[in-house]
Amino acid sequence: MTRARAWLLAAAALAAGGCPDSEQSFPGLGGGAAQAGRVDRVDLHAAPTAMNWDDRPGPDGIATQVYLYRVTNGKVSTVPVAGALEFVLYDGNVSQPEMAGRSPWRTWRFAPGDVAQYAARNMIGGHYAVPLRWGPRSPRGPLVTLMVRYEPRQGKPLSSKPMGVRVGQ
Repeated sequence: MTRARAWLLAAAALAAGGCPDSEQSFPGLGGGAAQAGRVDRVDLHAAPTAMNWDDRPGPDGIATQVYLYRVTNGKVSTVPVAGALEFVLYDGNVSQPEMAGRSPWRTWRFAPGDVAQYAARNMIGGHYAVPLRWGPRSPRGPLVTLMVRYEPRQGKPLSSKPMGVRVGQ
């Protein structure tokens, strides 16, 4: 079975209300720890606009969800982190090819033990719901570009597709 077909089957299971990894459990969510290991894909989901988490006006950061997927025998499962997650934020609308020649505005790096506190579960499966706070200094423009890189202990790093998040009006 091709990977594209496996992803389509996972999407169909989600649309039907199923969870592609219902037999697994993430660390800290009860039921034991899922097997970490090979990751075939990293997906980043974020709120479309920056969040205001305090009582002062203005955005404070971005609410994210990171999903790590493995495909085994045509079955798609979310898997826990067995390496580091690094979030990279660029000021403005930056395409993936442009990222190589441009310095990020901000990065957040989480070791496997540090990201476990953000473990969560929803209909898609186990994931990490990580609030990225940027502190008192906000991005300059009305739009930022965010991506996440997964760096396994062994093997090649994987990156999500970059996504735009609106910061201001």
